[in-house]
Amino acid sequence: MILTQRAPRVISGGGYALLAPEGQDVKDGLQHLLENSGHPVHLYPHDLQTCPLQDHLIETAGLHLQDHNITDALLIHLQTGQMERIPLAKTTMPCDLKLDLQKSVARSGLPDLRWDRLISPLGPLLGVNAEKELSIATAQLASKAAGQRVYGVGRADRIQASRTIAALEALERLGGLFPDPSRQRMHASMGDLPGQVLDPRSLHLYFPLQHQQRDFPCKPFEEDQPRTWVCGLNLKTLQPVWIEESLVYYGPMPDPLVLNTSSGCALGQSLEEATLHAFLELAERDAAMRWWQGTHKAPLWPTPFEDDVLEVLGNLFDLEYQVQAHDLTTDLGLPVCLLVATQKEWDGLHPATLCATAAHLDPRMALLKAVQEIRGMAQKLTPQQLEKAALLQQHPEQVLTLEDHLLAYALPAARDAIASKLSGELGLQRDAWVVPDLQALLQHTLDHCELHVVQQDHPVLREQGLFCVRVISPQLLPITYGHPYQRVPASQAPTADPHPFT
Repeated sequence: MILTQRAPRVISGGGYALLAPEGQDVKDGLQHLLENSGHPVHLYPHDLQTCPLQDHLIETAGLHLQDHNITDALLIHLQTGQMERIPLAKTTMPCDLKLDLQKSVARSGLPDLRWDRLISPLGPLLGVNAEKELSIATAQLASKAAGQRVYGVGRADRIQASRTIAALEALERLGGLFPDPSRQRMHASMGDLPGQVLDPRSLHLYFPLQHQQRDFPCKPFEEDQPRTWVCGLNLKTLQPVWIEESLVYYGPMPDPLVLNTSSGCALGQSLEEATLHAFLELAERDAAMRWWQGTHKAPLWPTPFEDDVLEVLGNLFDLEYQVQAHDLTTDLGLPVCLLVATQKEWDGLHPATLCATAAHLDPRMALLKAVQEIRGMAQKLTPQQLEKAALLQQHPEQVLTLEDHLLAYALPAARDAIASKLSGELGLQRDAWVVPDLQALLQHTLDHCELHVVQQDHPVLREQGLFCVRVISPQLLPITYGHPYQRVPASQAPTADPHPFT
């Protein structure tokens, strides 16, 4: 190749060649891309051995990178000659998160995604599949570094909308699994950090007895031990705040304080919109956990099912499920709906009991969101899943994954644990929250919880005009997956029964 000393790096494998510009400023971004994708260009790299035409193609692409000062990578399919630009993280960005409290948080519909920039063998998405009968779609994220397959799920009344929602949820996972290398982090003990710090001990860490379990994967917090911190924003003071990394991201990392989940993460077309919807999810999960861990029985939802709700629930009625809605709204006042679907005469094929929750500013929309969530949960169980469900009945400590929480209530014998927490009394009518902006949100939450926001950025999201954030609050309980890893207030003991939520 006739290239200069700053020639692109060429890595090949699986019938592809990846060209990336040399330079320290993109080294971390390239490494992150390769490790996370699981694509053959990373799994089976080798010295390039190509035919002359392919050599010419790679040389031309390399010159294009140099001549146009491109800092993205180029992925070349060596058989077809097709090329794609893959964005890389670049230089470190300062802790500069700024929110406009008066900016509208109203959603203006689903974004127009650039699909040609999303689906490829190197990611960020490997593909999107749709189940037209239920109008449900799943999008798979390129997620080798996560140690498991990662999907986004979309449910809507139109299949194309379901595809977009699935892709957006997968992209939210992209932002939330690992820190973008371009975002500022600091490795220090809590006392050595400059400025405001959110004390991890205020965020419902594990009890000493939990840490004593064999092979427990998390470390207790020690104030004088260095840890990695990321920068967020205190929504009340609008001042930067340092938050421990494993409390913000949920991908595998060494010695985390908690095994985290995506609870409290959301995507939006602005930081402000994303912040509102991240709060809604966090408040929903808080209500679900407080109900499950507490002694208060959930009353019935105060309004009956309307025709549009009954239509969406049609597939559950066809399977002889009985569906009831209950009110999980806490002192915070945000409408939170719980749906419980039960087969009184179990068919032996589907889960005997299903639970789904949803929160929304408008009570009617909270109910509709919960309905859309539960309608896709009635999937046939495999013999292996039925066997696992029987095991989990006897050994709840072996509930370790999201699917395990569903299987723990798949058999009829587990119904009483849920039924005992439900009331037949009618709940209170709820007024919709009026939240045109984050200032209004603060007025609703000021007496109940303090909110901190972390931007979970990624070059793919920036290219699509999307913003991902996580909202964290010491006063709101997070959901956990894995019964041994439940996080409860210091005044309570862990519950005997695993929760039923997915």
